[in-house]
Amino acid sequence: MMSGMRWLLILPLLFCGCSPYSQEDFRAEGQAKCRQIALLLKHVHSSEDYEEVEGALKKKFHVIVDLMIAAEKKHHGVSTDRANRYNEALSQELQRIYLLKGGREWIERCQREPLIRLDTSLQKLRQKREKAYLK
Repeated sequence: MMSGMRWLLILPLLFCGCSPYSQEDFRAEGQAKCRQIALLLKHVHSSEDYEEVEGALKKKFHVIVDLMIAAEKKHHGVSTDRANRYNEALSQELQRIYLLKGGREWIERCQREPLIRLDTSLQKLRQKREKAYLK
């Protein structure tokens, strides 16, 4: 019983201690996640490989969306100009996947739910800020 209580006290500290604080932290975290996705996509060479990595790819897209939402809440977004240079490997992998039969559709299917969630969250944040600004 006591060890369970310790975990309840420690878990929030772990999450707070591991979450990004500055824009640079968010950028670095995002770059790392993009590299992970690029590495995952390197294993896809045909449409038969889609099912093998689809679950992991969807999870990684959700993690990136979580990071983007957190960055928006904390810093009103993170500048993407520098971040884009670091995502060249991901961009190359996506272009390669798009050339495979059904590749573009597969990627879009994996991104659909996370992007809807991102859009909904960003709209809510903007509405909240507008209400606060009008007060």
